[in-house]
Order: sequence, then structure tokens, then C-alpha cells
Amino acid sequence: MEPFSQQDRQRFSELAFRPNATERGKTAHRSLDASILNLADDIAYGSHDLEDGIALKLVSSDCFRAAIRPEMLQWADRFRISFDELVEALFGCDARYGKRKLAIGSLINGLIASIEIHEEPDFECPVLRYRAEMASEASPQTDEACPDAGQYKRLRSSL
Repeated sequence: MEPFSQQDRQRFSELAFRPNATERGKTAHRSLDASILNLADDIAYGSHDLEDGIALKLVSSDCFRAAIRPEMLQWADRFRISFDELVEALFGCDARYGKRKLAIGSLINGLIASIEIHEEPDFECPVLRYRAEMASEASPQTDEACPDAGQYKRLRSSL
């Protein structure tokens, strides 16, 4: 933290919540590089979890449709694929012939294209002032939209 001003060091050290007996604390801020790596990790694990969940029949097309709204996939227009075509590529009978892999690749491309850079004006140093975040319209619904998704997360975390 040596190159940062005293104000940046103090602000960067703020916690979103303090550690307790069951949870580690969480910092309130991330550097630009850490926010990029965190998004990359989320996209990689999320896309693999989706692919595994579909293959294991833990995620159905109905669950996917409930969790992912068509407006979240506006980027798909660039790939000339409609929401229904994407669902068919992920869940249809041709999915096992490589269409699912292509659809997952399209989702990954779309998620990467949905990343925005946000400014935290209270920081002086550019590495702390800017943060990569997923556009809000690209964020899926919570597990309530697809109860089986929570079951898959628990299964995966127990391995």
C-alpha cells in the first residue's frame, strides 16, 4: 500500500462487514485488476456450472427461461442468435453435437462484452478509482427462479 496516499489507504482498508465466528470479513473496495480477475472467475465458474447443471439435468430450459430474461441477452443480436435459439442450442436434442459448447461460448462472449468500468471518485489513484463491474441488466435472477440451481451449488461445493 506504499505508493497510495494516506486517504486512499484508509478508504481501501474499509470493510463491507467485519469477520465473526462463522464468516470472514469482506473488504468494501477492490482494485481495478482485482475486480477484473473476480469477474473472470465468476464468468468461468458460472459458465461451467451452467454447462454441468444442464448436462446433469439439474437445470431445465424452464429454469433457464425463469432466471434469464431476454433483455439480459441484448448482446446476442451481434451473434445473430435469438433467445429461443440460444435456449434450443443449450437444451435441445442437438445440444450434444457441439451446439451447447457454441452457445456457452456465446454466453461467455456476451458476459465479457457486458462488463463496464465504474469510477469511485473518492480515490486518488487510478488503480483504486476504477472498478470493473457486470452491467446490471446482464445479472441473472437469484436462485428463487430456479430452486434446483441452489441444489447444484451445494453439491458442487461439497466435492
